[in-house]
Amino acid sequence: MRFLSNLLASTLGALLALIVVVLVGFLFLLALAASSDSAPTVPSDAVLEVRLGGPVPENAATDPLSQVLGGGVRYDLRGFRKGLRMAAQDDRISAVRLKAEGIGAGWAQLQEMRSALQRYAESGKPLYATTGETGMTEKDYLLASAADSVFASPESLFMLNGFMLQSPFLEGTLQKLGVEATAVRAGEFKSAVEPFTRSNFSQQNERQLSEIVEAINSAFKSAVSASRGLPTDSIESLADSGRVFSAEDAVRTGLADGLVYENEMDSLFVNQLGYDSADDVNAINLQEYARTSASDAGLSTSDGNGEIAVVYGTGQIVNEERESLPGNAEFLAPGPFREAMQEARDDEDVRAVVVRVNSPGGQIAPSEAMRHAVKLTAREMPVLVSMGNTAASGGYWFSAPADTIAADPLTLTGSIGVFAVLFNGQEMFNDRLGITFDEVLTSPYADFSNFTTEPIPNEERQLWQRFISDTYQSFLKHVAEGRGMTTAEVDSIGQGRVWTGQAAEARNLVDVLGGLQTTVKLAAKRAGLDSAAYDVHALPEPKSFFERYMESLSARASALWRGWRLSEAERTFEQHARRLQRLRRMHAKPLALWPYDVTVQ
Repeated sequence: MRFLSNLLASTLGALLALIVVVLVGFLFLLALAASSDSAPTVPSDAVLEVRLGGPVPENAATDPLSQVLGGGVRYDLRGFRKGLRMAAQDDRISAVRLKAEGIGAGWAQLQEMRSALQRYAESGKPLYATTGETGMTEKDYLLASAADSVFASPESLFMLNGFMLQSPFLEGTLQKLGVEATAVRAGEFKSAVEPFTRSNFSQQNERQLSEIVEAINSAFKSAVSASRGLPTDSIESLADSGRVFSAEDAVRTGLADGLVYENEMDSLFVNQLGYDSADDVNAINLQEYARTSASDAGLSTSDGNGEIAVVYGTGQIVNEERESLPGNAEFLAPGPFREAMQEARDDEDVRAVVVRVNSPGGQIAPSEAMRHAVKLTAREMPVLVSMGNTAASGGYWFSAPADTIAADPLTLTGSIGVFAVLFNGQEMFNDRLGITFDEVLTSPYADFSNFTTEPIPNEERQLWQRFISDTYQSFLKHVAEGRGMTTAEVDSIGQGRVWTGQAAEARNLVDVLGGLQTTVKLAAKRAGLDSAAYDVHALPEPKSFFERYMESLSARASALWRGWRLSEAERTFEQHARRLQRLRRMHAKPLALWPYDVTVQ
């Protein structure tokens, strides 16, 4: 019987290999065909369509393969800003249409995107926003409200019901698994340990999270009030009363201007823009339009007298690169970051560096390695930091040496604190799996960082507390050095507490409020470059969809192969092993991390 199962597995494996080879060849040919296309042609009197859906990465590859397959992102934040800046000047673009499809950008990114829309609107060209049949959330509406007119599809959802931050807690799950978590931290607000040790928010954590959510709520109300001419109290009342859940509600309360079916939008353009008929309406999407030349759009180009390098530091900080497919969590390793900073230093044309940080932090040593790279570069040229959605904990650690730190008012930053979580799996191993361990040690602390199978001794916990406290003191020292403060001053605003960009500016953790474009202009000024005489170069070059796919293909195929060969009992055991491995990766690791994400529901 085992022979037949092995034969079947081998046959399926060979078939899988053949399919993979054919698929890779097909993708390669498809990429070649797509890359041979020239820049898209922009028709005259065109409507630029911007679909507000999914995530908006900071710096994504715009490879033709991802566009053909639809597996890549529609545009990144750079492409969004560039496209709208060109559209404002391009005589071929008559109007811009936003289509809400559930955008997944963070709040600081949304603020930058809204600013780009407002700058476009200053050109005097029409800006329309529609919901489509998918409806509209508060994130969508923050952008849509910048439009001249907002149209909603009949009977679609139109949510205006306030904001909520939600986090899962795993204390009960760990109890069911037979695992005990012990937290060691420096900072009373350092809340990253709470999902493992509590079933709800602590008082300190609830306080800081409430302030963050209220800051978002206040910014949202102010933006909508300014665009729609509604008092902020009225907007608050609408959210509190639950009176806006549909397109019809939005029109009735003045949040939208009318009801229009998706297939009738071209007819609306005929009436609004003066086309002869709906057939005359030409459209081009932002993803294609952003590939066109800025000079063709009527924008002046640089004469090449200098460059500003924008080095992206995006994702959770780890010690080495990890494989991931589009849509998975992003990771930030010191190797590529150091190489990008070195490349900027070695380039004679680069006069200043802007480090774009969008990271919740992570491991300590990699954060320190990147801080050192920033400090080395700052000795040779101006280095400014532009904070995106999140630049907290380890993200702030490596930002500290910058000459200037800029952040959006809704950036989440600070979280100056350190923690570690120690797991005791004695009950799981001994009582539930029947596995016991024995040890031979050369010293009492030889098993100091092992995944334990017995309660954490007091002496070991004290050693961990000393280590975490010492690391926290290093964190305070680096921030104090970079910000011109004393360690006591940093400690008073540290303690693991997360601040919005606006609150951080008031506490000297941030120098300037503004987005990436503001920071780049400031860097050019610091470098003595004329406002129209420099180029912007992004580092490191993002990997294409094809490169990322091929990197992870081997791991995916190996997992599939193992799944075919394993029995049901073996698969069950492997699932438990993977859960254990996730805990082991976090066990006894000093971290500077803030793991929360503000979500709207």
